[in-house]
Formats: sequence, C-alpha cells, structure tokens
Amino acid sequence: MNCPNCNKEVSPDWKLCPFCGFEPKKCSNPGCQPRWLPKEARFCPECGKALSDTYSEHTLTTEHASHQYSTNNNELSTAISYYKNDEAEKAMPIFQKLARTGNPEAEYYLGKLFDDDVEYEKAVGWYRKAAEQGHADAQYELADSYYYGNGVDKDEEEAVKWYRKAAEQGHVDAQYELADSYYYGNGVDEDEEEAVMWYRKAAEQGHTDAQYTLGKCYYYGNGVDEDEEEAVKWYRKAAEQGRSDAQYALGKCYYFGDGVDEDEEEAVKWYRKAAEQGSKLAIEALTRNDEALTREEVLKREIEAKKNVIEEVKKILDDI
Repeated sequence: MNCPNCNKEVSPDWKLCPFCGFEPKKCSNPGCQPRWLPKEARFCPECGKALSDTYSEHTLTTEHASHQYSTNNNELSTAISYYKNDEAEKAMPIFQKLARTGNPEAEYYLGKLFDDDVEYEKAVGWYRKAAEQGHADAQYELADSYYYGNGVDKDEEEAVKWYRKAAEQGHVDAQYELADSYYYGNGVDEDEEEAVMWYRKAAEQGHTDAQYTLGKCYYYGNGVDEDEEEAVKWYRKAAEQGRSDAQYALGKCYYFGDGVDEDEEEAVKWYRKAAEQGSKLAIEALTRNDEALTREEVLKREIEAKKNVIEEVKKILDDI
C-alpha cells in the first residue's frame, strides 16, 4: 500500500509515514489496526470530531492548544537533551509524537536523526516539512541535501533556493554557501559582487571561512575594489580563529608589507602558526632562510601547491 500523501510504499501497521510524516487515522474499534483514511473523510473515527482538510489533527480549542504548546515545549526540550547526549532511542519517539502535531523543531530533529543514520530520503522528508514552515536550520539542511544529492536528485538551483531562504533569516552557514554559489556560479549565474555581499554577512557573524574568503576578495579585487588594508583586517579575524590559510596569508602580508608595515618577525609568527597546522606553504616560507622571493615567485609556488592538492584529490576520487 502507498501513502496517500507522498505515494511511497508503506506498511498499513505503521503509525506514520517515515518519508513525509503523514499520520494514518485510527479506527474507533480497539481491535482494528491503524488505517489510511480517504482524503474525503471528514470525521475522526476514533472520537467523532471533525477532521481538517489537510489530514492533520482535529482543530483544537484555544485553551487546549495553549496547554498542548506548554506540554510540547517541555517534551521538546527533553528530546533535544536526549539527542545532544547521543540517546537517539529516547529522543526518537518524542520527536515523532511532536512532529505529528506539525512542530517544526521536532520535524527538523527527526530529519537529523535519520540523517545521522544515513537514511537520507527519510531525512529529506522531515527537513522539507520543517523548512516549509520557515525553520532556518531545516532550510539549510534541505539545501545541502539538494547540493550533494543526498536523499534527492542533485539540484544546485533548488539548493540555492533553500540556501537563500535560510540566509535571509540570518543563518550564517547558509549565507556562506549562498556566497560560494554566486562566486563559483553553482545553481545561479556567477556574480562576484553578490558573492561578496553574502560573504560579508557571514563574516560579520564570525564565520571563519567567510572572513578568509572576504579577505581574499579584497586582496585580489574580486567583486570589490582591491584594498589590501581591508584584506588584512579580514585575514586577521580568520587567523585569530585558527584558520591556517588565513594565518599564512596574514604572514605573507607582513612579509611583503601588503596592507601593513613590512615586519618579518610578525610574518614568521603567523607562518609558524599556520605551519603548526600543517600548511605546506607556511612550512616552505619558514625554511627559505634568507632567500628573498618576489610576490610573483611566491604566487607561482602557491599555484603549484594548489595544483598538487587538486591532483591528490583526483587520485583519491579515482580510488573510490
């Protein structure tokens, strides 16, 4: 038998559709199993109350709804605590119960639970339900699902759609991913100026990758007027949060006096921090001794290093 909401094959004994969250109504006869009612059904066979036109729970009085909200809040907090303590078996039934009432937070966490179990198709169903209610985290996860093709066909345009919805609500990771989409032209026309706008929004919220990328945009003049001082500002913010690429870039700025006074000691300090995290470029910079390199020579070595990384990634992908 198929779910009348999403048409996926389901068992008649299930209490809800694991793909879309649709809940079958129960027969009033205690001996009957849960069953799927036709869409035209207007009354609950269990209590006789009128059903809504959307298959959802019957309409609640204001007093009942207020009491249920308070109860649901307590249950939700308990379930989230279970989830964060890796007690999925305790969290699952509570999230399922609350999700059946349309609680977007519970729907989102159900998606996370299925995601954790690599049941991507089920996860997407729950992310979508929460996302359509405006849940920013769910919108971001749904976007990621479309971007990587987890549980749905890969669709970068659909990913951008959901990244944007979350980004417009201030979701920092969505802002960064939307910026990347514009920068590289993934699912949307390439637009460096639009990319910079979203990188800035994420960077101002402390997103390390966005801070480093915004620094690069200013350093190279991508989507914004070239401004080495502004580049140094954003490199420093990312470097202070431990981003090794930013630490190397900041060291290079001090080495050449780009946007700051030339300061070899300060350059070595930041090269060393990056090297301690395994940055090959920083390690090379520290082992040059007194060898003086021009910007062009350093850039040439950086490009060569990036080519080597790309080749290594290709080898790994070929072996998979």
